[in-house]
This record gives sequence, C-alpha cells and structure tokens, in this order.
Amino acid sequence: MPTLDIGASSACDLARRIAAGDLLSVEVVAASLARIADVNPLLNCFCSVWEAEAPAAAEAADAAVARGGVLG
Repeated sequence: MPTLDIGASSACDLARRIAAGDLLSVEVVAASLARIADVNPLLNCFCSVWEAEAPAAAEAADAAVARGGVLG
C-alpha cells in the first residue's frame, strides 16, 4: 500500500474518496496515527490519541460504507 499523504488532502476530499470507494477509513487512520507518532514528540499538540480504538472505529466505518451507509 502506498503511503497516504494526509497533509495534502482536505477532510472533505478524504471523505469524498472514502464514500466513492477510492480510499478506506483504515488507511486514513493508519496514516494519521503514523503522522501523529512522527510529529507529536516535537510539537506536543495532542492531549489524547486513541491508538487502540481508532482502527476498530475505522473498520466499522468502512463496513458501513460497504453496506451503502452514509457517514457524516
């Protein structure tokens, strides 16, 4: 899987790509968590990161999209 540059896309673009099936929520979450791990030690800009919960929530969102659900 190619590296997803989440900083180059807006949240609206990511949501559109997820809804279209061009991108998975789990890919966005994995890229986001990787970026947080890279920059947060220097920036200290996150109070809480739900590393264990976020992938499961992304999987649930992807399952909902696969069933035809619309995410907010």
